[in-house]
Amino acid sequence: MDFYQKDGSVLKCIIGDIKNQDDAGCNKWGHMNGECIIEFVVNGSTWYHNGSGSHSNPGTASCHPEWNQELTKAVNRGNYWRSEPVTEDK
Repeated sequence: MDFYQKDGSVLKCIIGDIKNQDDAGCNKWGHMNGECIIEFVVNGSTWYHNGSGSHSNPGTASCHPEWNQELTKAVNRGNYWRSEPVTEDK
């Protein structure tokens, strides 16, 4: 999936899981009533200090503040493991 931000930058992503529709505040767009659309699966040993603890959420002042933007478009680029033609609505 490619997620386009308001400034035109693109976050290239691979879907890791589907949102649990039974979670409080979850809707078809994401968590927190659709405000939290993309979540990241990371290598804990490199993302967290000494492999444990907490980390600021991406899009906050201390962690990729450039990601704190509206998403304007999402494009499904197909299966990561198979080459598939992609058509995109413009």
